[in-house]
Amino acid sequence: MEFLPHPHPDFELYKSILQTGFKEYPQRLENYRKYQYNKRNVNIDYLPIKMDIENVCRCNYHCIMCQVSDWKDSKRADDMIFTDFKTLIDNQYGLIEIKLQGMGEPFLGKSYFDMIKYARSKHIWVRSSTNASLLYVNENYKKVIDADICELQVSIDGTSKSS
Repeated sequence: MEFLPHPHPDFELYKSILQTGFKEYPQRLENYRKYQYNKRNVNIDYLPIKMDIENVCRCNYHCIMCQVSDWKDSKRADDMIFTDFKTLIDNQYGLIEIKLQGMGEPFLGKSYFDMIKYARSKHIWVRSSTNASLLYVNENYKKVIDADICELQVSIDGTSKSS
């Protein structure tokens, strides 16, 4: 059997962020309790606690296995602007965790680092995934660390098993 690695977040940090968010935002704690109590109930009376947010839907690569390559100009829509992201985060007070990435390369977004910083300022766990091709451009590797991202996954794909 082949060992397949999968990401493991820092659970102590995760719990710390969760508890700090609950202390600072009592509404979030109330929402989380409703989620815990009612998650099998048909009548949902709480806001989402986790959300995937696609800040860009374009990519700098044209991988043959990815649907982004099939889109006209490898783009599906305009990038999310920071004010829309901020409004979304502010209105979804129940969030404890977000994944900031979708069908594109998140580092292409002009406000990517500001989005991470803003969500982290609200004590939200932020994860993202990248093809890592832009990490060294303009010292992005420093910027993503300085933005205080919690988890950064790197997607590495090849054209064959050996590549």
